[in-house]
Amino acid sequence: MSVSLIGDSVFDNGPYLRHGEPNAAAVIQERLQCDVQCVAVDGAMLRHMLHQVAWHDTIIISGGGNDALAFVHRFDPFFLYKFWRDVGRVLDAFSGPGKRVAMCQIYRPRWRWLGCLVHIPNLIIRIQAGRRNIATIDNYSLFNEDSDFANDIEPSVKGSRKLAVAIETFIQRSV
Repeated sequence: MSVSLIGDSVFDNGPYLRHGEPNAAAVIQERLQCDVQCVAVDGAMLRHMLHQVAWHDTIIISGGGNDALAFVHRFDPFFLYKFWRDVGRVLDAFSGPGKRVAMCQIYRPRWRWLGCLVHIPNLIIRIQAGRRNIATIDNYSLFNEDSDFANDIEPSVKGSRKLAVAIETFIQRSV
């Protein structure tokens, strides 16, 4: 088995960790004991993920958090439309016959006030994934302690370990 990690700093979190700590991709690879290809890029928005290339048959996508942050910083009345469209495009780009795909929901960062703003984007992720029979990983519930974060919004090693267990569970259930 081999896994491709598509997305943003949920997987490309190395710059936010202390020197010598393993990034999410390394933690996931250690947990799964398989080849893990991480093409995720810190700061990527959904539309950027269309340029990431997945080589493996199991694909885990983490995206939408940077889109939601951009919405908070500059109110865009078309945000939900664009989010709906972009989630669909990403899921269509990486799904297909013979592929096992899951998309992570957006987690609630340590800024608790921001947590309420991700409910509608997470609903969109669940609906768009469900329409395509693609699984979702509930990062919103998974990242529930301050120690799950390396800073206010990036996953720590502990958070990455929780995510690795959730990915392993997805893979076991989809065999």
